[in-house]
Amino acid sequence: MASRSLNPGEVLQAGAQIAEVIDISVFDLTVPLGAAELARLGDPVGAGAVLRDSTGRSWPGQVVRVEPSVDAQNRWINVVVQMDENTGAMPGQFLTAELAGQPHDALYAVPERLISRRGQIWVLDGEDRVQAVAADPVFVTDGLRYITPPEGTVERLQIAEPRSGFLSGVEVAPRTVEAPLPADTLRAETGEVGQ
Repeated sequence: MASRSLNPGEVLQAGAQIAEVIDISVFDLTVPLGAAELARLGDPVGAGAVLRDSTGRSWPGQVVRVEPSVDAQNRWINVVVQMDENTGAMPGQFLTAELAGQPHDALYAVPERLISRRGQIWVLDGEDRVQAVAADPVFVTDGLRYITPPEGTVERLQIAEPRSGFLSGVEVAPRTVEAPLPADTLRAETGEVGQ
């Protein structure tokens, strides 16, 4: 019982609420997401989730539905995660949810400082020539933009620091930057164009 409205000995009126009872066999947790976050999940219904409280305890859950409307005040879309019975969580408890996104064969983590104002990265081809490539992010976090590999890139992505004077096809003299970056990053200095 979550609450009771009457005490012993009180007179009961017709239609009066006596108590509020909660079924603790199943909990539904509403997770508000932005449109871009929901797009990264694809169709999340049926996907697993991990729910955590502030102490670090965690419980398994499963996405059971996406609410069919957008919240008019904050533009959130609510995803409902259902927790199994006897989890130990309590109604009204604040939890965070980790939801699995769509799988990708490969993503490159590119520091945002290497993205030009036009939303491009300058990639070095096999002949040390720069090519502008769109850097549309799959997601962005902690100063990194995660992008799908540009067409034709297999394992190693060589990125030049953006310069206003770059033109596609210009040959550069690359030198490796010693920095703990998650993507192979090269600083390119403009050099003589082809011989």
